Amino acid sequence: MTIHDEPDQRRLELERLELFNRLTAGLDEETARLLMAHIPSIYPSDIATKSDLAALEQKLRAEMNVGFTEVRGEMAELRGEVRELRGEVRGEIREVRGEMAELRGEMAELRGEMEKNTARSIRATIVAAFVVALPVVASLVTSLAQIYG
Repeated sequence: MTIHDEPDQRRLELERLELFNRLTAGLDEETARLLMAHIPSIYPSDIATKSDLAALEQKLRAEMNVGFTEVRGEMAELRGEVRELRGEVRGEIREVRGEMAELRGEMAELRGEMEKNTARSIRATIVAAFVVALPVVASLVTSLAQIYG
């Protein structure tokens, strides 16, 4: 809000009074008051000129360019950070893949050991069965030989 000196205010009030008087000469007083209520009190110094608007436009454009430059810089910085993070993630993925390959190898090794142990267990069970069955078979053969003998 612009602060105006008293002579400007007085002059504006006199001009508005003159306008009101001219309106009441051609219209009734109520209509004149209604019209005056809708006409704002504007000082000539408060009216923006084309050059005022052009200067304001230049100022706003300059400020916007500074802001855009800052945003572009921040975006470039963020792009760099994203590239760096992408590289880190790729490295970690390679590490995990390597660890998974090691685990696959260890699992294959354990599977092989389990198969060997299972085969040994089966052979031991078969041998034990023969050891237990051999005296029974020998006794049976001896008994059959005495009966048919």
